[in-house]
Amino acid sequence: MNENEEAVIARSPHPILFVLVLLPAGIAQGFLTITLPFIARRAGISVSVISSIIAIGFMPLILMFLWSPLVDLTLTYKRWCGIGACLCAGMLVLLSAAPLRPATINLVTLASFILMTGSTLIAVPLGALIAHAVPDEFKGKAAGGYQVGLTGGTAMGGGAGVWLVAHFSRPITAGLVLGLLSLACLVAVYLLSEKPRLTSGSILRRILGIGRELWGLVRHPRGAFVVALVITPIGLGAANYLWSAVAEEWHASADIVAAVTGVAGACVATAGCAIGGWWADRMDRRVVFLAGGAILAVVGTILAITPRTPVLFTAGTLSYTMTVGICNASFSALLFSTIGRGAAAASKYAIVASLGNLPTSYMTAFDGWLHDRSGSAVMLTTEAFVCLVLIGVTAVVLRSVPALGLRAAVVNKIDL
Repeated sequence: MNENEEAVIARSPHPILFVLVLLPAGIAQGFLTITLPFIARRAGISVSVISSIIAIGFMPLILMFLWSPLVDLTLTYKRWCGIGACLCAGMLVLLSAAPLRPATINLVTLASFILMTGSTLIAVPLGALIAHAVPDEFKGKAAGGYQVGLTGGTAMGGGAGVWLVAHFSRPITAGLVLGLLSLACLVAVYLLSEKPRLTSGSILRRILGIGRELWGLVRHPRGAFVVALVITPIGLGAANYLWSAVAEEWHASADIVAAVTGVAGACVATAGCAIGGWWADRMDRRVVFLAGGAILAVVGTILAITPRTPVLFTAGTLSYTMTVGICNASFSALLFSTIGRGAAAASKYAIVASLGNLPTSYMTAFDGWLHDRSGSAVMLTTEAFVCLVLIGVTAVVLRSVPALGLRAAVVNKIDL
């Protein structure tokens, strides 16, 4: 390793910092999707009302592009991460302290929306900070750390949250513990380094500058290719959201379901994120993303055609979850390297990430509809077939269009 390479490594923040900074966002997601429903059901709230709270709570993940220009135009990225962590901590305490009954449903729904808004105020500026601060050749490792933080935080917010609620008389204990943990992660925000950004000129001029950068992203062939890629279900793994609903077809017990969707699932997903981040630094990240999607389709097909036994359910779902982790990390690495280092990094990240959340909605709904009509085998094989067809078409486009600049080495860098 020469002196220049050592200097580059020294300038790059350690991936563990990204894990810790994003942890509160993951805790917020785990609390909303696992702990809050557990509390609500114990309070006698219907499943339909709970699903409505979660659906509205997730809206900021789609709408975050609306407030992302504020992140680019005003405070530093580090300060926005701190604000997001404080919002998450406050809403965790409020949601666990508020008595759940029909009269408070609107308050709980609003707090859930604010909770996930806080998570976007961590994820968006952190994504922009990674784009600026991490050298292109290490963005894969950074993406791995980013996804590990989200995955680990979700396991904490869900698994630890449910355990605390179940073992202490008042749910507020869970909110206080998880809220304090979220605030403790502010230490990692402080340790991140951030270069000063250019903030001169009028607000109108700077807004127009953001608009030009966004237009440059979609006008550039590689940027347009990535934008088109993220709205496909490649590498999504929508079946991951339905394992608890279909587990009985494999005769899997409640303990097995709890393990594969809880601690064990989080562990293998974390390993997958680390593998995906490592892989994304060694090949063209678009190729890694497509390869991960192809592996996921194969795993899903094997699970569909093998006998329905608890052992194969456990092995199959954990393999599926690990591969989803690989895909998530390669997706993040591709996104970080695509948005570039311009003044609109946060806005570009938010827009592309928002588009990337759309397949979660439509593919999960499609999988559920297909399962009710034809069963889990057809659901899994159809999902795999659709993704393999899209991967094949995408690969042909990638090889056939010279402007996309397919390379088999290191990184597809896009300076926009």
